[in-house]
Amino acid sequence: MAEGEGFRIQVRLKAKTVLKTASISHSVTASYVNFL
Repeated sequence: MAEGEGFRIQVRLKAKTVLKTASISHSVTASYVNFL
């Protein structure tokens, strides 16, 4: 049960991070493509 809880928390944190970096990565990807 404890392992499941930790997994759920990790998934939540990952989802939050993805949502946060999604907007950032959009502009970052644009500049990265220009850099390449």
